This record gives sequence, structure tokens and C-alpha cells, in this order.
Amino acid sequence: MDMEIDYQAIGKRIRDRRSYMGYSQELLAFECDLSVPYISQIENGRKSVSLHALLQIADSLDCTLDFLIFGTSSFYISSKEYDFNETVENCSKEERKYLYDLLSLNIKMLKSKHVQETS
Repeated sequence: MDMEIDYQAIGKRIRDRRSYMGYSQELLAFECDLSVPYISQIENGRKSVSLHALLQIADSLDCTLDFLIFGTSSFYISSKEYDFNETVENCSKEERKYLYDLLSLNIKMLKSKHVQETS
């Protein structure tokens, strides 16, 4: 089965994800140890991207290779979410309850702080 790689679609997903994350091309290039012109060429579909560079980009943009290559957002889970889920799965029932209560309290505090800052 021959599968053609759509570098323009990959580039668009990288650009869209980078914008969503609030990153400039310069910041993404710095985080990935790549050049800004290379990032630009990838995003515009003018340059194919190596697997190594794609892994660096996915990690920096906190997304999966599936998402960048195929656009399968239904399978999207960031590496941080994966790590969090794995950590919680390794906890006992009591530890999970404690973490849930702690997380709920922190979220309430963050929302309260945000409301106070915007008032």
C-alpha cells in the first residue's frame, strides 16, 4: 500500500497548532533547535520534514505525530495529558480521591483568582 505524504497539510497543521499555542516561528525554531527559515518552509509545504524534526515539533507543540501527519484529532492527547493519566492510573483509589479533591480545589482557586484579576 503506497501512501503519499501531504507535506502541505502537515505544514498547515503545524502552523495552526503553533498559532493556537501562541508560539512564533522563532520560538518554535528555538525550542526544536531548527532554523526559522526551515520552520517557515515546512509550514508552507515547500520543504519535506524529517521524522526527527517532526518529533521535535510535536513535542514542542505538545501534540502527537498522528495529529501532525494525519490530522486525527480524535486520537489527540498531549504528552502532558498522557503523563498525567498514567500517573493517576498508578495511584490507589484513595490516592485518586485525594488528587481529585486537591485538583478541584486548585481549579476553584484559579478561577476565583482569574475573576478577581479581570474585575
